[in-house]
Amino acid sequence: MLKHEKKGNVLNRKTTVPRTAAVHLLTLALLVGSWCCRSVDGRGNFLRHDDALPKACSWTGAILEVSQEKRSDELQCRIKTITKTESLLANISSYQIDRIKSLKLECNDIMFFESSLESTTTPGNFLGNLHGLLRLSIDYCKIKYIPAHAFANMKVLKSLTLSTHNVDWSVMNLELHPDSFRGLSELKEMHLADNNIWSLPGEVFCPLQKLRVLNLTGNRLSDLTQLMLSDWGNGPTEPGRACNTGLEVLDLSGNDLTLLPDNGLTAMRSLNALHLQRNLLKEIADRAFVGLGTLEILDLSDNKLTALTPELFVSSRKIRQVYLQNNSLSVLAPGVFEGLDRLETLDLSRNQLTSTWVKRDTFAGQVRLVVLNLGHNQLSKVDQHVFKGLYSLQILNLEHNAIELLADGAFSDLKNLHALFLSHNRLRQIEPYHFSELYVLNQLILESNQIAYIHERAFENLTHLHDLSLNDNRLEEIPSGMKSLKFLQSLDLGKNQIAEINNSSFEGLEELMGLRLVDNQISEISRDTFFALSTIHVLNLASNRIRHIDQSAFSSNPTLRAIRLDNNELEDVSGVFTSLSSLVYLNISDNNIGWFDYSHYPQSLEWLDIHKNNITELGN
Repeated sequence: MLKHEKKGNVLNRKTTVPRTAAVHLLTLALLVGSWCCRSVDGRGNFLRHDDALPKACSWTGAILEVSQEKRSDELQCRIKTITKTESLLANISSYQIDRIKSLKLECNDIMFFESSLESTTTPGNFLGNLHGLLRLSIDYCKIKYIPAHAFANMKVLKSLTLSTHNVDWSVMNLELHPDSFRGLSELKEMHLADNNIWSLPGEVFCPLQKLRVLNLTGNRLSDLTQLMLSDWGNGPTEPGRACNTGLEVLDLSGNDLTLLPDNGLTAMRSLNALHLQRNLLKEIADRAFVGLGTLEILDLSDNKLTALTPELFVSSRKIRQVYLQNNSLSVLAPGVFEGLDRLETLDLSRNQLTSTWVKRDTFAGQVRLVVLNLGHNQLSKVDQHVFKGLYSLQILNLEHNAIELLADGAFSDLKNLHALFLSHNRLRQIEPYHFSELYVLNQLILESNQIAYIHERAFENLTHLHDLSLNDNRLEEIPSGMKSLKFLQSLDLGKNQIAEINNSSFEGLEELMGLRLVDNQISEISRDTFFALSTIHVLNLASNRIRHIDQSAFSSNPTLRAIRLDNNELEDVSGVFTSLSSLVYLNISDNNIGWFDYSHYPQSLEWLDIHKNNITELGN
């Protein structure tokens, strides 16, 4: 370490450099300065990093990728209309033109200026000088028509994104020429979302023989046959012509499809994901998915489906994820999911399913099912057969139904269940056999039922439970069965009718970190009420009838960091919180406190709310 001298130090001392050495240093500095601002391209030419770009353009990521194997640079340009692109690129140096592997063009999305893909120089030569372009994105440019061979010069283009957002200007829709994309022989991804496309010319995507991802979301397409995805024709003896048979992902979400016809996708033998959510689908024909032998993800959510036919998935045995939420399903044909032994996620929430249709054998054979969502339906009971054999199930959602009855052994096969949601139902009591087999259950949500009674052995085998919610029920006391929940971390008993708590109420809850008792009828917190809660961090006692808290009520809870006591009837809290050296949040607003002394509160407090009291004097 350098030591400072009283009269100048080595850092301030003047140093004399010989004149010859100074010249060499200056020359070296100039060379270094020159080299630091240059790099070398693949042809050995020096490239300057500081070559100017038009004000509307900028590079994203690294300024220059030296490696010839990886080109991550993207040039982004904000333009008035797409026709300005040619003149904009004319002001970019040739070496920077060579660097452009990814180009993003964004038009003004506030002023509606119409754009055209016709080159201002040579017709059909849009961006003709960008021969090495791999990715092209055009956003918010109000284009009405894509002419023939519009991108024909982009021989190596891999990804094309064109989103005009014409829906923002309802009078404009995007029309395509049958040869709009001819010449894009290397294209693998095409994204034509939000263009207000109403129809497609025949064979428009046929030249794209290497296409793997086709995204047409957010348009107005109503006829699936226009995409020429079926080779069925008039049957095996007279097959039809199909295009893009190598597609792996097809996204038709957010369109106006009302029907999936028989054999409409037979040529899609490599399809992995089919997205049809947010359409107007009312009917799916029995043979709609014939040929989809490799399909793994199917999204039919947010449609108008009322029933599923029994043979719908016969040709698609590899499906792993099925999304059917937010339809109008009231009927599930027996065996509709039979044979889908690779299914992992099934979402049937927000439909009109009743226990008449969700019953024995509905989910038979789903040995790999991990997530099942039946929330927001009209189920009235859970019998002992409905979930039989679902050994891999980890998340079961039954919230917002009308369930009154849980049969003995209803969940007995769910040995791997981690989360069970039963909130917003009509349960009145919890018996010892309801959850007795759920040995690894981590989260149990029973809020907003009508539970008034919980058997003392109801939670006996829930040894791994961390989160339990009984909020908004009819409990009048802390259930004695809580004592067995030794690993519970969060307990919600809010909005019940509990009037009394004492030092035996929470015995056994040694790991509890959060306790919520808001909206009950508690009137007093006596000494060591929370003695068993040695790890408690958050305590919510708001909106009760608490008039008195013993000064030593929290003496056994040094880990408390947040307390809510607002909306009670407290008149004096002197000395109650003094020992809580970790307390950072305290809300004692909306009480009847008449005197406040800062010395009675820990210095660790960062947030204190005392408004809406009767305080007339502040001490210390």
